[in-house]
Amino acid sequence: MTDLPRVILHVGTEKTGSTAIQKAASSAHAGLLKAGWLLPASFGPTPHVRVTTAAVDFSERSALVRLLGLQNKKSQDALRNTLSADIADEIQKKRPDTVLITDEHINVHLSSIQQLLRMRSFIEEFAQVDEVVLFFRRQDNFLAALISESIKLGRFGIFDPENPKPVGNTRPYRFSYQKIISNFEAAFRGARLVLKCYQENPEYSTVREFAGLYPELKNRLREPTQRQNSSLSAAVAMPLLIIGNQAFKNGNQELLLRWPEVIAASQQLFPGSPWRLPKTKVTSFLEDFKSENEWIASRHEQFSAWLNPTYFDSREDRLPNRAECESVIDSLSAKIDARLANNLASVLNSIPNEKFSENRASTAGNALNYSSEKRLPDSLQLTEPGSVKEEGASIRAKCPVCAQAYIISTALPAREGPLCPRCQVSGRGSAIVYHFLRLATGSTTRSLTELRRDASVKALGLSDSPRYSEWLERKFKYRNTYLHKRPRLDVTRPPRNWLNWADVVISADVFEHVVGNSIEAFNGVFSMLRPGGSLILTVPFVNVGEAIEHYPGLIDYRARVKNGVETVELIFAGGIKRIADNPVFHGGPGSTLELRIFNRHRLLCELEQAGFIDIQVHDDNLPESGIVWGPASRPITARKPQ
Repeated sequence: MTDLPRVILHVGTEKTGSTAIQKAASSAHAGLLKAGWLLPASFGPTPHVRVTTAAVDFSERSALVRLLGLQNKKSQDALRNTLSADIADEIQKKRPDTVLITDEHINVHLSSIQQLLRMRSFIEEFAQVDEVVLFFRRQDNFLAALISESIKLGRFGIFDPENPKPVGNTRPYRFSYQKIISNFEAAFRGARLVLKCYQENPEYSTVREFAGLYPELKNRLREPTQRQNSSLSAAVAMPLLIIGNQAFKNGNQELLLRWPEVIAASQQLFPGSPWRLPKTKVTSFLEDFKSENEWIASRHEQFSAWLNPTYFDSREDRLPNRAECESVIDSLSAKIDARLANNLASVLNSIPNEKFSENRASTAGNALNYSSEKRLPDSLQLTEPGSVKEEGASIRAKCPVCAQAYIISTALPAREGPLCPRCQVSGRGSAIVYHFLRLATGSTTRSLTELRRDASVKALGLSDSPRYSEWLERKFKYRNTYLHKRPRLDVTRPPRNWLNWADVVISADVFEHVVGNSIEAFNGVFSMLRPGGSLILTVPFVNVGEAIEHYPGLIDYRARVKNGVETVELIFAGGIKRIADNPVFHGGPGSTLELRIFNRHRLLCELEQAGFIDIQVHDDNLPESGIVWGPASRPITARKPQ
C-alpha cells in the first residue's frame, strides 16, 4: 500500500477516561470520516483491546487472551492477521488522512519495549504512526481511584485505610510513568510524543482535552452523557472501607452479597466531592516518585504542578471515628432495609475500640454536613439487579439452577469454573439453563429447583454437566448422553428412536470433538428435534480469524495415556496413521480431543445449511443470571422450522 495515512495512537493509562474517548469517537464515526479521520469499525465495541491483544506475549493466563477467547498462539496470529487485513480494507475503501487508534490497557499489558515494537510493527502494516498521545493521572490520585473502585466492587482485604502506600509496590510499572514514557520513546522513535495531565477537576473532560489537540475534532467529539466509574464521595469512602474490611475479616457473606445495595444507596445519598488521600499521605506516597516526576517535569513543563500537589483532602489526616461510621449507617437506613442496616451496624460493633482514635466524636457532623445538604429526592430508588451498566461493577445475581443469590463482578469473565457458591454451576452452565428456561417454559424468573415437574417437555443433552443435568432430569422428560462414554450417542448418526423426539437439544461444548465433517453433527441434531424444537449450543469459537481444522481428513483416532504421557494415534483415509503433535484435550485426557476451533462465520453457515432458522448468537451478558464473559464462545440458540 502506498500513501499510507498517518496514525494517532491514543494511550489511555488507567483511570484517565479512555473509554469516554472511545465512546465519543464511536458516536461521531460519520462526522470523523467527513473530517478525514477513521476510527476502524474492526475494533468492535468498547472497550477497545484488540490491537493490544495482537501484540501481547501469548499466555493462557493473560486477561486479554481469555477475554477474546484465544485458544493458542495460532488463534492469536489469526486475530492479528484478520484485524490487520480488515483495517487495511477499511482504509482502502474510506481513504482517510488519519487513522485513530485508541486502545485500553496498552501500558498495563505491553510493559516492555519489545512488545511496544511489536504493536508498532502491526500498526505500520496499514498506516504510519505519527503521534502517540499519553494521558497520565498523578500517582496519588490514581491510587485513590483504585481504592474507591475496590470499595465499590466489594473487593476487601486489599487496602489498609491507615497505610495505602504499599499498594504502589504491588505492580510498580503501573505507577512508574518515567518507565512508561521511556519505553514509548524507544519503541516509537520518530513519532511525536504528546503527554497530557488528567486533571482532578469536576469540570475537566478527557474528551475535550483530546479533541482540543486537533482542530478537525474540536466540534465533533462530545462527552458521553453518562460519566463512567465515578468515585465515592469523601463522606462515605473510608467508613465503607472500614466496615467492608471488617465484614471480609468476619466472613460475613450476607453483607458482602448485598454490598451493591450499600453502594447504590451511598451514591444516591452522598453525591459530594470524591474521596482523596489526605495531604500527609499524598506527600508520603509521592515521595517515592519524586525523582521520576522531576524528570518528567524537566522535559514536559505541564507536569511541574505535580511537584507541588494541591489537589488532596485538606482535612485532618485521620480515619473516621465510630460515631462518624454510625452516622453513615443511620443515613443509609433511609434507603436500605432494616436487616441490611442492622448487619452494617453489627459489623461496625465488632470492630475493637482500639481501632478507633480518641476524641473523634466531636467532629462527627463536620464530615457529613456538606453531603447531607445535597441528598437526592427520596423518590429515587436503588439500582435494581441487572441494571448496573458501569464497567467493572459487582451486582447481585440469582443462579438459574438453584436460586442461590451471590455477587458477580462484570470485570471478571467467568465462562468456565465454579461460579454459583451453592451448586457450583459455571457461567456456561448458567447460560445453558437460562436459555433452556426461556425456550422450554417461556420464563426465566424462576430457577430449575423452583419449577414443578413437566413431563410434557422432552429434552436431550449432549454432554451436559451434572451441576444442572440432574435437575433437568427431575423436572422434565430429559436424557443426558455423551460423545465419549456411556450413555453414548453419535450425534452424526442418531438412532431412529431419537428422530423428531426432542423439544430442546442442548449441546454443551461437543461439536469441536466430533470426528468427520462438523456439518453432520448439525444435521444430526436437526433430525432429533421435533418441528419447532430448539437447539441450545455452546462451543469454543473465535469472532475473528479463520476456523482451524487441526486434522483435516481424520476418520478416527485412539488416545492413550502411558506413564502419565498422552499420545494420540490419528487415523486417516487409506489406513494412514500418525501420532498427533501436542494434542489438546478438554476435560482431561481420553476421547475429548480438540479437533477444530470454529469461528463465528462457520458456525452460522453450518447451522443455516442444516436447516435451522431464528439463529441467535447471544452476545449480551446477563450478570443477574451469572452470564458474564468476553465476546468469544457465546451461547447460541436456533430453531427447527414447524
